[in-house]
Amino acid sequence: MDFHLWTDCCQCSENQHVTGFFAKTNRYSAPKYSIAISALGIIPFLVLTLNSSLKQQLLDLIDVSVIIFLWLYLLSACAYGKLLWNNSIKRTCSSCMVALCAGSFSAWMIVSAISWLHVTVWSLILVSGIPVYAYMKKQKDRVH
Repeated sequence: MDFHLWTDCCQCSENQHVTGFFAKTNRYSAPKYSIAISALGIIPFLVLTLNSSLKQQLLDLIDVSVIIFLWLYLLSACAYGKLLWNNSIKRTCSSCMVALCAGSFSAWMIVSAISWLHVTVWSLILVSGIPVYAYMKKQKDRVH
């Protein structure tokens, strides 16, 4: 593990920038649940890139990261468009064009991806975080 990443994780848990669940540390002051979830999260990438060729494994990992990034970019563009639609931020012609171009570009790139199987599998990895978000939101609402 990169030393800077390790110190950043420890610093975030000490400064209480993360929720209570993720801030729990082990006897070495390392955020134990965050590290475990991170380690488990990498397993699908390792399994899905099993290939005899190292070159193909790296290309598959790059495909995964690009598709997930494009989905996040599309969701961000949609969120920006929603803010514009609800007049939460000042609506100008240029801000509407930015939202439209960003959403159109990411949707076009996702649709024109090399393999629909790859797009589907990588999208499921991205969407798999929704139940965790719903559970955490439910727990937060229960406390308040």
